[in-house]
Amino acid sequence: MPTTRHALLAARIGADAVILIGAEAAGHPGTELMGGFVQTAAVLRALPVPVIMGGGIGHGSQMLAALAFGAAGGLVGTRMMAARESVLHPRLKQRVIDSDGSDTRIIHRMFNHHRRVMMNATVGRILEREEAGGSEFEAYRPLVSGPAAREAQNNLRHLSGPV
Repeated sequence: MPTTRHALLAARIGADAVILIGAEAAGHPGTELMGGFVQTAAVLRALPVPVIMGGGIGHGSQMLAALAFGAAGGLVGTRMMAARESVLHPRLKQRVIDSDGSDTRIIHRMFNHHRRVMMNATVGRILEREEAGGSEFEAYRPLVSGPAAREAQNNLRHLSGPV
């Protein structure tokens, strides 16, 4: 859930637990981009079901902080991209391991479909279109479609230098 409102609705319609995703999350951090601890503080007081924090949890100390804060658990996402069992290319796994998070950007704000992604040349082109006021999805489709993502993964084998 990206917001308190969503978490409350989920509990009201019968969810056994809620995963609350903060702005720190990669992938889809929601549109309000509120920090996980800020949102979780409000939700913990309002919900009768367990709350699991997500976003920015990649180390044991961060998991401990979520538990100490009162969450029932923590969702570890991006860190799993680098796991031995992950099918991602080893160079992409290494980039995830080496990242301190400052090389991520939020894209697709104008579509109200925020995504946190690692910066690269394609993300740069997406951001240029967004800054120019591009609001038609068709202008972005070649950069974000499934085939484009698969091609990017396949091209990792042939690249030299940073991914």
